[in-house]
Amino acid sequence: GFRSQLLGIGWHQGWNDRVNQAFNDEYESNLAHFIRDIRRDLQAPGLPFVIAETGMSGEQERHPRALSLMKAQAAVAEYPEFRGNVAFVGTKKFYRAPEDSPLKQEYHWNGNAETYYLIGEGMGRAMLGLLGK
Repeated sequence: GFRSQLLGIGWHQGWNDRVNQAFNDEYESNLAHFIRDIRRDLQAPGLPFVIAETGMSGEQERHPRALSLMKAQAAVAEYPEFRGNVAFVGTKKFYRAPEDSPLKQEYHWNGNAETYYLIGEGMGRAMLGLLGK
């Protein structure tokens, strides 16, 4: 029969933590605790975890909380305890302008399917790297 196994977790989140300074200030610590807690609760100490940056405004992002949040996401992947089992995927380069997209909703990547595909591909490649494949 079919047997499933959790091989890793992909995390792509952060917009709401950009809009509130208190949430933003705690993001890095909360994300690190989240990874530890998930691993503890699932009894999977080295469970691979991929963090995709919330780079929804692309390279032109200038808002201090957005920049802070993206920096926090990248920083967690660099914690010594997470080296080799947590990866960060930069996504700003996947941004597509509203005029090249079906929507003008920055917080949903302007609804651009290519963007979502590229984020998923980046996360998948990062996960395969963590899995040694």
